[in-house]
Amino acid sequence: MAFGILLIFAGIVVAGYFVFGYDTTVRATNAFTGEYMGRVNNIGLMNDRSIGVMIGAAVFLVGAIVALSSGAIVAQSSKRTVEVLSPTSGSITPSIRRMGLGLAFALSILLFMGGGAWLDSKLGTTPFLMLLGAAVGAGAGFYSLYYHIVIEPRQRENGPQ
Repeated sequence: MAFGILLIFAGIVVAGYFVFGYDTTVRATNAFTGEYMGRVNNIGLMNDRSIGVMIGAAVFLVGAIVALSSGAIVAQSSKRTVEVLSPTSGSITPSIRRMGLGLAFALSILLFMGGGAWLDSKLGTTPFLMLLGAAVGAGAGFYSLYYHIVIEPRQRENGPQ
């Protein structure tokens, strides 16, 4: 839960910086006389700003999901008996395992989003492949969470077939 709250805070800081602190204007001068003509918006800097805001929002959403899912997992595990494994036995505790699941979820979104952004820069299709990558990463992350939280425990309860 603390990791999720940390991600929420980081997302707010990143998005806030790009919304309020990132200057998208550049100095404009007359090409012939060199005279200062004021400041104008730079499209490239505006694009960087929007990408920064989207990354901050994505980190915020991942943090919210991690924080909320850890609370739901704690509530779910309190309803039934959960075997707590000793850290010295070579196994990991359930809380560390859950944190790893949340991190894997966040990384799947960020990696697929980053791959989509890279393809967008090469193909000139901004922002479609980045958004598609984020959706595919979210789908893969949700499937991984579902598998490890729902399917894997069922298979352990039923035993080898």
